[in-house]
Amino acid sequence: MSEYEQLSAARKTEFLAGRFAAKEAFAKANGTGIGSACSFQEIEIRKDEKGKPSVFFQQQEIGLVSITHTKEYAAAQVLLQS
Repeated sequence: MSEYEQLSAARKTEFLAGRFAAKEAFAKANGTGIGSACSFQEIEIRKDEKGKPSVFFQQQEIGLVSITHTKEYAAAQVLLQS
């Protein structure tokens, strides 16, 4: 069972909003935005065994991400690694 499927209905909304914010933050940090050069499907937010999230683009780890959310807002910051 995926992490999302284990969450309550209210928590699912927060989870998705946070992931959306993280993907949007990556696309902007990458300089492409969402479009032909960078689609939402190519960006993945994965957690390590301790729960630390990272950004993967086209299956490669490319950056660090910080995600925060409340019941009404979600925000994320991405730090690209070279």
